[in-house]
Amino acid sequence: MQQFSSGDGDVSRQQLRDLLLRFPCTLLDGLRWSVLCKVYRERFPEAAASLTSSPDLARAWLHDLADFRDDPASIGDGFLLLWDSAALTLARDGQLACWPLLVQRLGEIVRRHGSEQHAHALEVPHEEEEMGGADGEVKGVLLAQLKPLLRRHWDPAFEERAVSFFSETGNYVSIKKMKHLIAELVKWRTKRRMVARTQGFRTAVDVSLEAPMVLAVSQRHNDMVLCCPSRWTASELPSQESHLFNPNAAPWVMPAHPLDPNLQYNITFVSNPGADPSVATMSTDSSAFEHLASAKYKCAEAHANATASFSAAQFGHNLSSMAFMSRPGPCDGGTTMRAGAATFEHFTNVSGTESVSAASFSAP
Repeated sequence: MQQFSSGDGDVSRQQLRDLLLRFPCTLLDGLRWSVLCKVYRERFPEAAASLTSSPDLARAWLHDLADFRDDPASIGDGFLLLWDSAALTLARDGQLACWPLLVQRLGEIVRRHGSEQHAHALEVPHEEEEMGGADGEVKGVLLAQLKPLLRRHWDPAFEERAVSFFSETGNYVSIKKMKHLIAELVKWRTKRRMVARTQGFRTAVDVSLEAPMVLAVSQRHNDMVLCCPSRWTASELPSQESHLFNPNAAPWVMPAHPLDPNLQYNITFVSNPGADPSVATMSTDSSAFEHLASAKYKCAEAHANATASFSAAQFGHNLSSMAFMSRPGPCDGGTTMRAGAATFEHFTNVSGTESVSAASFSAP
């Protein structure tokens, strides 16, 4: 297997990370690792000979951006699903994987600058209930008015003809008109909400997409109009919800009582040989737990112990909301997490069933 030199590796890593953020499907059904590798080789042929398709590369280079899930039906392949922290971070240079943030900003623009319209006067026959009923009032902005508003509130250099992305099969898609961009955003929002309902998960991304948004035909102008409710208050994400949406996860394991935010807690990951390295730790809205997940993965990969000390106050919320989950898999082994007097154990056997046990937290 060919390896990158240090300099080549740094450049290729940045290129791969940038490319990943140009796939909106990483927040829908996920992106196949093999597709990302294929597009990388097409876009950067000078580095193609050096790129290995091993999933270990995805885990090493992309762990803070996306969760890698092995595909049992395709050895050496898997799916990449973007973390909330990456999806809700303002993108650069046309990275469209942050599309939920753009949808959220468009909703704010419509509510702030849109004109009052009546749902019954809009040609949106399948969206009336979502928009609040046939007699409910909504606000709308003509697509012709959106560009200057997006330049003011989103990107000063915004130009719809410069927007592009890659499909789930790796095809390059170039947006030419504003209506095409808005139609894609509405489609992705609808699909994400459908997937969330089907699989029974809800994350910070889903909260950002709660406000109804439809693309309708204006009966007063020769244009289409982007519509949202005149008023909308986003719901809060329950503490038991996780960044990692996984309907097959083990039951939540919660600490018995809140941790003291003024104390330091030593968190030790102990990995047994053969343990599933995909076990992850995360919370509702703190990237700090994603760093814990990364540390845990590295520990499992090396079959060694890793210890990290974190201030409970730095997480920005009560650690009693902390949750742990393990994905079923073919590996036979287990991983144990200890924090103070607490022990969390995740075992996955060859049949894919799990057992989870926990003790309460205490200060070290």
